[in-house]
Amino acid sequence: MAIANAIDRSNKYQANSEPSQDESDATDAINTEKMPVLRKGKQSDNDNEEQGNAISNMFEIKERIELGKMARMFYNKWGNNFFYLCICIYLYGDLAIYAVAVAKSLTKVACNDLNGTGLNMSNPCWGNFDIGGAYRIFVAAFAVCLGPFVFFNVQKTKYLQVTTSILRWLAFAMMLVITFIYLSNGSGSGHPPVANFAGIPTFFGVCIYSFMCQHSLPSMITPIREKKHVMYILLGDYSLVLSFYALLSFTAIFTFPNNMLEDLYTLNFTQYPVKFVSYFLSLFPVFTLSTNFPIIGVTLRNNLKSLLLKEDTVYSFWIDRILFPLLAVLPPLTLALITKDLEFLTGITGSYAGVGVQYVIPSTLVYYGRKVAQERLGNEVNIYASPFKHWLWIAFINVWAIACVVFVTINHIITKK
Repeated sequence: MAIANAIDRSNKYQANSEPSQDESDATDAINTEKMPVLRKGKQSDNDNEEQGNAISNMFEIKERIELGKMARMFYNKWGNNFFYLCICIYLYGDLAIYAVAVAKSLTKVACNDLNGTGLNMSNPCWGNFDIGGAYRIFVAAFAVCLGPFVFFNVQKTKYLQVTTSILRWLAFAMMLVITFIYLSNGSGSGHPPVANFAGIPTFFGVCIYSFMCQHSLPSMITPIREKKHVMYILLGDYSLVLSFYALLSFTAIFTFPNNMLEDLYTLNFTQYPVKFVSYFLSLFPVFTLSTNFPIIGVTLRNNLKSLLLKEDTVYSFWIDRILFPLLAVLPPLTLALITKDLEFLTGITGSYAGVGVQYVIPSTLVYYGRKVAQERLGNEVNIYASPFKHWLWIAFINVWAIACVVFVTINHIITKK
């Protein structure tokens, strides 16, 4: 981000330094009575002062430069296409996971399957409908209710996001308190094995999916006023999130029988005697994920346009406003109709597209960004330089990413899952 800001600032400075045709004409007319000579000189002094400040703080993060713009700045054509391909596949997986989670939660409640037996698709639900039919109906209803939003632009979601965050923290606190109560009363029935190496590939994908936030960092870091200690802030943030994940995971495996743990964790609390709590947690994904689906869908639509369309070409209404929203919505909803296995979806999304977004793209952006900065800025000191700035760290990250993808793929082939 700091390098991108420095390059962007350098480009603007060079553009301002080159005299335009209008400025040349103004110079020729400087002796006319209509030319405000003093005002012109004052503006030049201010411009010089601003340019001097820009040069002295080249790497200061003032502008929010998203990953897409960084990719255009530092990658060639193939790298840029790889970036958008990874982002699009990841967002497709995201939308499929949202659709499955919401439909499973609604099916669990609507079919009165609140006894912890799981969603057996062949069990009856209403009349002639089995649970599988009800699940597909809810996927279709989800598509009809939220799909149309992807055809428009979603703006001013501040209060919606705040409400969603409050609901998430409330559900998080409820789940922890309930498991603490079970464990303190000796009611926990979980007896997990010391280790289960067969679960490592899925664990790898789920971890990447859970910690995925690289594409949101520009929006989070730019508004921070004092960025001097931003690395320590992010380290503390990641450590806190890791602690909460560990707390939630360990209380889960010791509270619930391991062979009955639902892949959608909130559905493990459907037997809780307080009905408000059981229904709230069962429907929690409906409240939160439904609000994010249109935002992610619009983001996917725009990234598909960046991947497949040319910037300098005007396309028809049907392509721009109809085709690409459909391309963003239909594939994940179709995938949600085919499978309800959230563990599989999160594992695949994290293990493949997630590896690109979390490991390959950030490390290669840093590598090529440093090369561009060295060519354009010389020996300017980056005040936000990483302590892991040796090129071997970048090589290690990419070797690790390739090795993980290979092992995960081999595991899927061997286990046929």
